Amino acid sequence: GNKVSETAYGSDGIKDSEKSFYENGQVKKYTVYSYDGDLETETEYYENGNIKQQSLYDYEGKLETETEYDENGNKVVKERIKTEDYNAVNSEDQKKYLGDAIPKFFGGITNNFSWKGIDFSFMIYYSLGGKLYDSDYASAMSYRTGYSMHPDMLEAWTPENTDAKFPRISTVYGSYMGSYTSKFLFNNSFARLRNVTLGYTLPREWTKKLQINSLRLYVQGDNLATWGNAARRGTDPEQSIDGITANRFPTTKSISFGLQLNL
Repeated sequence: GNKVSETAYGSDGIKDSEKSFYENGQVKKYTVYSYDGDLETETEYYENGNIKQQSLYDYEGKLETETEYDENGNKVVKERIKTEDYNAVNSEDQKKYLGDAIPKFFGGITNNFSWKGIDFSFMIYYSLGGKLYDSDYASAMSYRTGYSMHPDMLEAWTPENTDAKFPRISTVYGSYMGSYTSKFLFNNSFARLRNVTLGYTLPREWTKKLQINSLRLYVQGDNLATWGNAARRGTDPEQSIDGITANRFPTTKSISFGLQLNL
C-alpha cells in the first residue's frame, strides 16, 4: 500500500518535510513544516499529478485556508454563502461553472406542400441547450437616469411586493442592479420560424389566354416568430459563439409579396 517513504530533517533535528507516494511513484501527500516543527502547508495530489487539496496553516500550526480541486484541476466550491458584501462572493473560491454557450443540438425542420395550384412551404430552425449571458437585459435592468428600462423593472421589490425577483429600485445603487451575476445567465434553447411561403399558380387555361406560360403569386415571411425565453425578454437568441449579447442589431422580420411570370 501507500506509505510515507521520504522524510527530511533540518540541522537541528526538527522535521522539515514529509512525502508519501502512490504505487506509480507520483506524490500522494507533501507536508511542509515550519522552523519550529509546526505545520506550514499540506498538499494532497491525485494519481494524475493534479492537486486534490491544499491546506495552509498559520504560524501556530492552525488551519488557515483549505482549497479542494477535482481531478481536472478545477476548484471545488464546498460552501456557498449569502451575503450583502459583494467582495465576499467575488473571489475565485466562490465561482461556479454554470455551463457554456455551445448548444447540445441544433437543426431545422422543413417541408413543402402543394394542392391544385396552391403551394405552401416552411422552415423552422431550432437550437437546444447552451447558455446566453444577456448583458443587454442586464443593462435594461439597471436604474440609470436618461436610459430606457425593461418592463420587468415593474416587478421590482416594493413593500407590497416583498417576494419580488428583482431588488428595490434606488438611485443610490441603481447601476449595481445590472451587475455581472448568474441572474442574467439563461438557457438559450429556442426555435425560430425562419421562412414561410404561400403561393398560388394560376390554371394553365387562364394564362394561355394571356399568352404566357405560367403566373404565380406568392407571399413570403422571414423570421416571423421566435419561441424561447430570450424572445420574452426582447433578446435575439442568435448571438456570437461566446454566448454574450453585445447590443447587436436583431434579426429582421420581413414580409414580401411577389409575382413569378414565365413567358
